[in-house]
Amino acid sequence: MLKFYLATRVENWENANEVADAMCCAGWAQTYRWTANGKNGNVEHLDEALKQKVAIEETAGVSACDVLIVLAPGGRGTHCEAGIALGQNKPIFIWAEKEKDLKSSDGQITTFYYHPNVTRCVCKKDDLVKNILAWSKRAVKKEIWSRL
Repeated sequence: MLKFYLATRVENWENANEVADAMCCAGWAQTYRWTANGKNGNVEHLDEALKQKVAIEETAGVSACDVLIVLAPGGRGTHCEAGIALGQNKPIFIWAEKEKDLKSSDGQITTFYYHPNVTRCVCKKDDLVKNILAWSKRAVKKEIWSRL
């Protein structure tokens, strides 16, 4: 069973839950569901010890995943999670419904979105899950053939 971690800004918690539910229905396992923390993932009101616990759990969730899914636009934590995944050579899918959502508020891009491990998906949200599932079937076949 393949595992995923889903990263996005807290304000995008509804889309995060929708995509996570679709991936789980497709047989994938979510390594950590941060939207269950606090109020829809917002940990502002938690004390320092609980925030530290969440940070450790989120880091472990990224480390345990096979694929990182990012819903743009992301927040500060999203880019930390993407950095952890890139540092561990994990595939990353970054989704945006519009190309402009892949840019920062000042219209700039990040070069890390062009890293070889990153797939940018500018499409409808439903198509993101279809793209990841199609990719995983190809990746699993490659893995099997490389072992023979």
